[in-house]
Amino acid sequence: MFGSNFPIEKLWTDYVSLTSVFRASLSRYTPGEQQQVLHDVAARTYQLGTSQPVPATRDRSERHQ
Repeated sequence: MFGSNFPIEKLWTDYVSLTSVFRASLSRYTPGEQQQVLHDVAARTYQLGTSQPVPATRDRSERHQ
């Protein structure tokens, strides 16, 4: 899953440079694999685009199934 600490990272880099490095590091992967890293895993993990909320008391091991 793609992630960034950009608010802090802007102390030593700019957003364009940071995203260029991420894109370059993913360039060896197929477009489908890049989509998995940059979107799909987070969408599944955080249930984005679903109409059902995640219960607050749900066990962590259940989320990763």
